[in-house]
Amino acid sequence: MKNINNLTIWKYLVLCITSIAFIGCSSGKCNTASANQTSNLSISVPTSYPAGMAVDVPVVVNNNGATSVSGLHYAVINDTTAGNVTITPDSAKTCLTIPAGQHCTLMAHVASTSHAGSFTIAVNDSSANKTTLSTTYKLTSNVIGLVQKPVATTESGGNGIVTFYPNQVVANESGVTQVIITAFVNSTSIGNYTNIILTDSAGNPLPSSSYSIVSSNVNNNLTTNSIVSFLVNIPAGSSQFQFNVATTQNGNNIAVANNSQTIVITNSQQQVGILAVAPNYFTLNSSYESQIITLSNTGNSSLTTLNITPNSPLEKVTSDCGSQLAAGASCRYIVTFNKNSEISGTTTILFDYNDGQQARNSTATVNYQGIIPLAGLEITSSNSNFDFTTRTNTPTQTNIVTLKNTGSVAESNFQFTNLPNYFSINTTNIANPCTHALAPQESCSVNLVYTNNLITPETTATIVLNYTYGKANISASSNIALTYQTLQSQAILALQQTTQLNSIYNNNSESSSARIVVTNTGDESATNLAPLFAGTDAGLFNILANGCSSNLAPNSSESCIMQFGPASSSVSAGTKNATFNLSYIAYPSAQTTIATLDVAGIVNTAQSAVISESASGNSGFSSGNGTSATPYTVDQNAAAPTVTYTITNTGSVDATSFYISGTPSAGWTIATNNCGTNLSKVTLAANTGSCTITLSLSTSTATTRNLDISSLTANWIDQDSPSGQTQALSGTIYATVNSTALPANIVVNNVSTTGFISNSESDGTSAAPLALKYNANQESMATLSIQYQNSGGSDATGFTSNLAIFPSGWSLDTHGCNNITLTKESGNSCTDVYKFSSNAESAALQKVNGAYPTNFNSSNIKFSWNDGTSHSNQSVDLPAGTHNTNNIVYTNYFLTIFVSNTTHNANFATAIDITGAQSGKPIYNADMLCANDSNKPNDGYIYKALIAYGNDLNNVALGEKRFACGGNFNTGICSGPDVTSGYDWVLQPSYVQYRSDNSNNLNIVGTTDATYGYIYSYKNNFGTAASTIVWTGLSNTGYNPSATPPSYNYNWMSPESQATGNLSCTGWIDSDSDNRGRVADAGGLPSYNRIYSLNVRACNSTYALYCVQQLAVQPQPPQ
Repeated sequence: MKNINNLTIWKYLVLCITSIAFIGCSSGKCNTASANQTSNLSISVPTSYPAGMAVDVPVVVNNNGATSVSGLHYAVINDTTAGNVTITPDSAKTCLTIPAGQHCTLMAHVASTSHAGSFTIAVNDSSANKTTLSTTYKLTSNVIGLVQKPVATTESGGNGIVTFYPNQVVANESGVTQVIITAFVNSTSIGNYTNIILTDSAGNPLPSSSYSIVSSNVNNNLTTNSIVSFLVNIPAGSSQFQFNVATTQNGNNIAVANNSQTIVITNSQQQVGILAVAPNYFTLNSSYESQIITLSNTGNSSLTTLNITPNSPLEKVTSDCGSQLAAGASCRYIVTFNKNSEISGTTTILFDYNDGQQARNSTATVNYQGIIPLAGLEITSSNSNFDFTTRTNTPTQTNIVTLKNTGSVAESNFQFTNLPNYFSINTTNIANPCTHALAPQESCSVNLVYTNNLITPETTATIVLNYTYGKANISASSNIALTYQTLQSQAILALQQTTQLNSIYNNNSESSSARIVVTNTGDESATNLAPLFAGTDAGLFNILANGCSSNLAPNSSESCIMQFGPASSSVSAGTKNATFNLSYIAYPSAQTTIATLDVAGIVNTAQSAVISESASGNSGFSSGNGTSATPYTVDQNAAAPTVTYTITNTGSVDATSFYISGTPSAGWTIATNNCGTNLSKVTLAANTGSCTITLSLSTSTATTRNLDISSLTANWIDQDSPSGQTQALSGTIYATVNSTALPANIVVNNVSTTGFISNSESDGTSAAPLALKYNANQESMATLSIQYQNSGGSDATGFTSNLAIFPSGWSLDTHGCNNITLTKESGNSCTDVYKFSSNAESAALQKVNGAYPTNFNSSNIKFSWNDGTSHSNQSVDLPAGTHNTNNIVYTNYFLTIFVSNTTHNANFATAIDITGAQSGKPIYNADMLCANDSNKPNDGYIYKALIAYGNDLNNVALGEKRFACGGNFNTGICSGPDVTSGYDWVLQPSYVQYRSDNSNNLNIVGTTDATYGYIYSYKNNFGTAASTIVWTGLSNTGYNPSATPPSYNYNWMSPESQATGNLSCTGWIDSDSDNRGRVADAGGLPSYNRIYSLNVRACNSTYALYCVQQLAVQPQPPQ
């Protein structure tokens, strides 16, 4: 058999082979850049395999070294086959390690989607990055080509087998040379055999030791398209290798191929280039118009003067091939042809080159298949059957005829011939007229026009359409069959009922209407239109006056209004049918034509609502049952009693627009009415639909008040009375209003106060108590006045108020309500006046059980009177918001504090400038400053300074120490495990209220706690100017002797064991500017800062003092 480059007998044999391939190697020696495991590897691959089949291509990897190679990775690169070529996982795993002197077979799987092309296998060892194998590989195989699968034959035996092998290889200088020969079963009748063997040129089987099967196919029972690949070892020193293929059965040769094949073995010492072209056999067609061809040099010397010539009709697309191709290098050449050309055949691509020894050439065979010229014309029309019908008034009909090229080549020169009379062709208003050539699947259109105003019977004719196709302008034609006629123009009336008739009742009132649309679909006017109903029930149907006209133009429509009913009570219920006949003249001189439409309506028997009423409830009467024998009774001026009637529809139809009219009997009014009014009507549903109406009886006049219900009328509409009907209600309710006098009703008419610090309408509540300054020396008074009236219906005689026990400070000043008569209906009033004195026991300043004993509880005032009935021990509520909360008039005393007008530095011990001062008595001397200050009230009380020093009851001296509580505490104000009472403290405990004497309205500045007399509730400032600084010695810093500096002042004491003496100016005996004392701000915001703070000032500063009212009248000098 000849090799693949000759291709003269492809139906018998295609030969393709692979040689050992090293990247950058020649004469069997590798020139890789660095030593690695792959330097002793070589790869044997097939030169070609058939494309378009799912196959596993064997790749033999040889370890030619003396040590095992491991960690090998493989990849497919430069794949141009579209076959998604991949290394099978099992073979890659098997070839991960190759022992010394052994080989391993990889399988490259090619999908059935492959086309002619090529690919290469790349190898890396563990020293390379597996993920970058395609760009960092250390060893690659020769190019493996996929060629077009040979055309099947019917040859038998070895002649039915195509072999793929190389023409020439470079010998392995160190031993045998390996090649892969692939046998492809190409015949459909190769005979009865089991396997394929290799023979020598004489047909003698080659020793089985000289080759092995490396393909995945089992070499037995082979069928068409089976592939067997042999790895052949060619002995060293051979210059040629001749072989043949044969088929065998049971080990016996059956048929040897007619021709043997030869592989030239070039000595590795001879420098020669070998050109491999992949693929070297392929087909181009309309779906595959270009091919990538890979040229590679599998020799050991460069190829020079390389020139590639594609023969017509092939054209070069692009190429990266130069005139020289180094050993082991490759390049690509892309070829194409015009797939739209009307040609087919076989051509070649010529490769001229010099292999280093001589000029040579090689070829690739290319089949090409362009377009086969086929005519095809699809003719369609806007009238699919090419039927033409006109009328005498509308004689022209135009159909758009569309031509579509369904052939394989362009079509043109369209000519319509054999046109019958009345027909013509034009392209008016055609967007794509048939004036040009049509490419395949393109279309164009013309107008086929029929014009004839003469009455013509149905006639048939054939139009011939001639055209040419292809570059040779081959003639073709198609026939178009026509049918045509011209009819008399006439009116054609169609009737359609577009709305439905509602059912009616036989009450001689109801009717229903529906619309009948009359349409003239003809091309002539309809004249003399005349509507008429026919049939048994035609009398129930008619056309209203605004109905059908007498003429109707072509292609127009109008509406006729059909009325059904009314039906009298003598008309039976059921469906009523009639036929609507509309006669007309279809065209001049024509006979009458009648258009008909069946119509129907439903008549129902009219039913009546049945209305009844019953007294269904009553309330508010004192006795009786409403009958004439036992009338209802109710006392005069009692709450209005009521009677309720239920009105029910027991009929089988609704009572619509239902309402009650009329005026009830004297003394009675409609209280609630859900039975409707003339302005708001309701519906009583059929079968016990109901509503209620409630009437109320006035009790203002004692008299007989019978209710005649017939004064009320029911009004409604039902089926039987669509215009409405009425029915008077029936029945009488008997009732009497008995005369009775109303009792007296004592109420507080007014509450007022005078003399209190706070006496607005809202003061006296728990949130804003009334207040009076405590003063047992100079008594002052405040009053509470309570005025009473009788709003009842009877006089209250002997009306007397009595308060047995008065709260602290309170007494009766004026007893105006003492055995007097309060006339009914607020005819007069009486007033009791209670006075509140500033002179009381000092205990009245303090809360008892959470409340001040001065609170005035009006509930303790008891009343007695007689209004025909004797009343005693009664109480009367005070109106809300009038100086009380829940009848308690909240009241309390207060003591005052003033800010001294006199200022002084912090040394009060040697204060010779203070009247009455004693040396060494700083606290006493501060008290004397208050006693002599110009701001001191002239109220007969002494005032002491709110200034602190000390905390130890075991170390006290009058005039030298003062604190609210003693001991050590750190859990709160005056709170701790060893807290003691205070000493010489100036504030009273038990929630005593203190107000500022410096403000016009005596601002509340605070309230003391229950036990130690420190202020826990802060209200307002002292009413002085802002930043009015006052010595106090009081701090809001917690007890912390370990702090730096130590913090000893916890709110209401000032310990004397101070490390620096900077909190109370060393017990108020120091005026040194380097020392400090605690101060407060009398004009500050409402908070603790007005009494104590973190603020300190230099002891030589001069500030005011807080002076607090004491319960003692005279000061006690220290001893």
